[in-house]
This record gives sequence, structure tokens and C-alpha cells, in this order.
Amino acid sequence: MVDDEVLKRWRHDVQQAGGGPQAWLNLAGGLAGQGLLDGGAIPALQDGLAQLPGDGGLIKALALYEFRAGLDDVARARLAELAPLDAEAALLRLRIDQASGAIARDDMVRAAALVINVTPWGEPHEEFIRLCREADHHDLGVQLVSQWLQHRGANVWAYLRAGEMMLESGQVAASIPVLLDLWQQRYLVSADIGPWTGIPDDNPADEARVIEAISHAFATPESELPLHPLPDHGHDPARVSVLYVGSERTGAGLDAQNDLAAHFKAAALAAGGQCSVWLDSVLAAPWGRRCGDALAQARRHAFVAELDRTRPDIVLFDVQALPGGRSVSIDDMKDLKQRFGFRLVFVSRDTLRATHGLIEAWARVADKILLFDPNAYVFTDRNATDLGARSLAIPVPALGAPFAPIDAPAEHQLLFVGSTSGPHRSYLVAGLAAADIGLEAVIGRRRRQIAPDRESYARLLASSRAVVNVAAHAYGDGGSLVTGRVWETIGAGSLLFEQLYEGSSRFFAPWRHFVPWSEPADIIRRWRVLSRHEELRAKIAREAHDWAERHYGPDRVWQAILSHALA
Repeated sequence: MVDDEVLKRWRHDVQQAGGGPQAWLNLAGGLAGQGLLDGGAIPALQDGLAQLPGDGGLIKALALYEFRAGLDDVARARLAELAPLDAEAALLRLRIDQASGAIARDDMVRAAALVINVTPWGEPHEEFIRLCREADHHDLGVQLVSQWLQHRGANVWAYLRAGEMMLESGQVAASIPVLLDLWQQRYLVSADIGPWTGIPDDNPADEARVIEAISHAFATPESELPLHPLPDHGHDPARVSVLYVGSERTGAGLDAQNDLAAHFKAAALAAGGQCSVWLDSVLAAPWGRRCGDALAQARRHAFVAELDRTRPDIVLFDVQALPGGRSVSIDDMKDLKQRFGFRLVFVSRDTLRATHGLIEAWARVADKILLFDPNAYVFTDRNATDLGARSLAIPVPALGAPFAPIDAPAEHQLLFVGSTSGPHRSYLVAGLAAADIGLEAVIGRRRRQIAPDRESYARLLASSRAVVNVAAHAYGDGGSLVTGRVWETIGAGSLLFEQLYEGSSRFFAPWRHFVPWSEPADIIRRWRVLSRHEELRAKIAREAHDWAERHYGPDRVWQAILSHALA
């Protein structure tokens, strides 16, 4: 509960800011930013509604914060009168139902009737499309877009969403003309994957060039191959205690636990070390776990108790939340470091320029930074030299079970597995599917069915002859990554088709360890050749796996982590 004096102060602040609904919304937003929901944003908005009864904006904001606090029934009831009339309220009720696993198709249909009347195309339409994709109601999303295009006129975002949903729902043939038309016109290409120039002819010259490139790569002396150095200061892993902190769920789209947590724990065991795991979305992910203030505070106390119990030498801090709020503040982390004497290593999963604010914030208290791309912007940008000096790029320690070769005939040909959330990824899948080269796209609902966890995902990779990976995540310098799928594919013994990127080429040699591509025509031409030459396909895949085992094994990676953290 919030006492009367606090409420009086809030009312005074709102009056000073003009006294209208926006002032109450700003107050609630500030309180929520401090991690205060049932002890901040919620009572503030309840007081605001007492002053401004029936205000739709305050009702929707209050329901949202109640939902974030885990008060689903309260939030749903609050929207009962507004949802049949207001698109945003209807969508929020759907979001609440989706979180409970009970979203109803009829409710989606009713919401669509409201959303179609909101102009111009914007966030309500995008939220409806997201809900359709998550709830496997792709047809309702396509219907909304069709009605929009018919009655509201052309809109490239609506056109794109129709193509994406058809692609994800298995209507590949219908999606291809939509997506390739947008790609050819360079609309909404979210990262650089080269131009769509059509399906290239299959000719002997391509075959000769591919075979020559492979022969040349294998003729290169090993001493001239790229080898990313990993520090080794000779620490005894058995004598160094490590605690990994991260979220229960990550953005990988799998229903498995945190992938890096599993990789790090396995690497420690391979090296003869120890890595405890503490998974807590309250600390690690922005609003990753819906709960009240008391539970959030209890989770922070539990984290401190875990530090006290394990007394780690190193804390690997893999968080996507800024300091403060419901996570740990900078001052609190400094106090914890002093109290327990650990070295704090911030783990940057996706070191894109877009994540600079998060990295810079935690760098204020972290002793070291761990990332997975030796060409990340922190190493190349003169304005990030301080971050780069404290950073180490390591392989994702994915070699080993469940990412291991299997002794069985391949069940799949050329595989694309993963998210199509970026338009460039949907464009690429559509282009490769149009080429009729045996692409199997495990996306959308098929991904949830075929690869719902790490084990089934690893089997999928291992049973595929080749896997296409995309390094580009955003346009420009600092927009590409060495992704975990590079290491998982090589670990599983499949042939990697990797987008040519300097970061990947610091670990592996193109044509010897992976097949490079810069535009979709490269994939089409090169897979045609390698699909006919099993011995060459297997040779590259085997060489990559052997190279990774020799130089980037999990025991070496773990020693590098210890050496970097304790230096």
C-alpha cells in the first residue's frame, strides 16, 4: 500500500505538470521505470482515475501495469467495458489471454473489426499481426491485411506482413511473389543480404568455380588459416568458482532453457571446472517475468543469498535489462562486489551498435566484457576503445552434446531454421524457396513443432546436409554478428552456408570450413554444385568440425573465460 503522504506528493507533482491525463501517465511511467508497479504505477493511476473517471488512456495504462504485475484477472476485468469499443483495449485483452494460453479465435475476429478502422497503419495493426503469429492464427492476419489493402489503399508494411504470414503458415508459393516484389523494389530491407537478381542458371562454369575455390582453400597451409587466439593463463578450473546469471528464457524462440547457460555449464564440466547457474528473468530481462513488487524484491534478495551461498570468484552476468528498476542498480552491484569479492563479467549476447547503451551502462561496474564476435564494433570504433580494451571475443562453446554429428543418413537437404522477424530473413527464404533447390524452412509454427527444444533443434541440424545462416541483423557497420548457429551447425557436423562476414572469417576459412555467400544467387549456385558432390560437402563439414574441436573446444573456451576474467 502507498500512504497518504506519498499520494499527496504525487497529486502535487501532477498538478505542477498540468493536471491532465498525460501528467498521470508520465508519473506512472517514471514509477514503473523504477520497478514500482503495485507500489507505484498502479496506485498512481488508480488515483488519477479517481480524479479523471472514465479516461480511456488511464484505464488502458492501468490495465497494462496490472498485467505486468501478474494481476491478469484484475486487468482483464478493468478492460471489460472498453475492449468492445477500443482497438488498443481489445488488443491488450488479447495479450493478457495469450499470456494465459487461452486466446480465443472469436475474440481475435472481434478485435480485427476494431483494428481495421484505425488509421493510418501503425502499432495497433502490428500488435494484431504479432498476436496472429504467436497464436497460429495467420489466416486472420492475412484477412486483416487484405481488407486493409482493399479499403484503405496500398501500404508496404501491410503488404510485407501478408507475405511473412503466408510464408510462416506454409503458404510458400503464395508468399513468394509478394516478398520478392518488395525485395526487388528494395522496400523494407532491414539488413544487407544483397540484391534479388532472379534465379541464376545452372551451368558448368559455376561448378568449375566452386570446385576450384574449394581446392584452393584446402591447398592453403594450416599455418596460414585464420585462428582466433584465446588467452590461457593456466588457471586450474577446479579452483575457480563461477556463477552464471541470466534469464530463464531468451530470445531464441525455443521452449528450452537459456542456451548460453547450458553451453557455459557444459564448457566448465569439460574443463574440469564448476559453473553454477542462476536463472531469473526479473533480474535479467526487461519485464521478463510478470510479478508484483514484493516478489521482484524477493528475487533480488534470493540473488544475494545465492552469492552468499556460492561465494563465486567470477559472476558471468548475461542480462538484457538496464541497471536499476527491477534489476540490480550500479550502486548495489558495487556493494555486492565489495561484499563478496567476485569479478563481474558482463556477457554481451548480441554486440550490435544498437545495444551500445546496454553495454555501456553495465561497463560502469563490470570488470570485463565477454562477447562472441571478434569484429564487433567495440573493437573497430575509436569511440569505443575503452569497451574494447576490456572485451574478449570467444567462440560460443557449443561443441559437444547435444550438438554433435550423428551416424545416420541425412533427413534434410538445405535447411533454414530460425526467426523471420526481420524482413530480410523472409525475403531470403522466399528467394531460396523460389529456386527449387531443396530448401527446408523450419520457421513459424513448423519451428515450434519440429524444434521446440535444444535437443530436437540439435538433431535437426545434425540430420541436415547443409544449413544457411545469416550474419546481418541491421544495416551498416556494426550490424552483423557471429551467431550461435555458426557453432551449433559446425558442432552438429552439418555444412555451414555462412554469410560472408569478417567476424566469422576470424575463426574459420571460407571454402575450407564453410561455404560463403554474399547474395542469394551465391547460395543457389553453390548448393546446386555441392548437392551433387557429396564428398566435397562432407569434406568441408568434417574439416570445420575438426578445426573447431582442435582450436575452439569447450575446455579451451572455459580457460579463456577464466583467464580474461581474472587478468
